[in-house]
Amino acid sequence: MARQKQLSKEKRVAIITLRNEGQSVRKIGKTLKVSPSAVAKTIKHYKETGSHEDRPRKGRPGVTSAAEDKFIRVTSLRNRRLAAARIRDQVNATQTSSSRHISATTVKRRLCESGRIAARKPLLRTGNKQKLWKGYLTQKESDGVLRQMSWPQSPDLNPIEMVWGELDRRVKAKGPTSARHLWELLQDCWKTILVKRMPRVCEAVITAKGGYFEEPRI
Repeated sequence: MARQKQLSKEKRVAIITLRNEGQSVRKIGKTLKVSPSAVAKTIKHYKETGSHEDRPRKGRPGVTSAAEDKFIRVTSLRNRRLAAARIRDQVNATQTSSSRHISATTVKRRLCESGRIAARKPLLRTGNKQKLWKGYLTQKESDGVLRQMSWPQSPDLNPIEMVWGELDRRVKAKGPTSARHLWELLQDCWKTILVKRMPRVCEAVITAKGGYFEEPRI
C-alpha cells in the first residue's frame, strides 16, 4: 500500500482554521482537496499537541539540516523561477565535503514538504524565446496580417499590475471578515474584472506625456 503523502504545514493550519469556523471534516476536505481521514488526523494531532509541527520521526536522519531546509525555502521564494537543480548547486557550494552534497530530488522533496514546488527547467532560454517571437511577428507584419508598435517602457501600461490593483480595491471595498470570506471575495472579484481599461490608460499616458496621473480613477 502506498504511503500517504504528508500534508504541508500551511494545509494543516488551514484545516484547523476552518475547523474553528465550525466546518465539518468532510467539507474541509472538499474545500482543501484533502481526504477526510487526513483532515481528522490533523485535527486529532492538534488537539493532542496544540501544535502544527510534525511528530519526531524514527529512522534514518535527513540529509539536510534545518538551516539548509530554510535556505532552500527562502531561495525558492526569492526566485520562483529557479529550478531545483540551481538550488541544489547553491546548497552544495556551501558544503566542505562532497559526501554531504544533496540531489535535485532532495530539493524538490523539501519544497513539497513546505507546500512549494520547484520551477521546471525552461525548454527555451529567454533570449531564444524573444528571437522566435520577433521573427514570427516580423513575418506576420510582412504578410500584412498585423502592424507592430514600439511599446513604451511605462509601468502604467503593465496589464497585470492594473489587474492586481483593481482586484485589491474591489476586495477591500467589500470588507472580508475571515480567511474563508477573503478567498470567496477574491474568486468572485476575479471573475467580474473586465480588462477593458487599457485603451483609457493608454490615452491617459499619452495625455500626461508619460508623467504621473491618477490611475485608479481611469
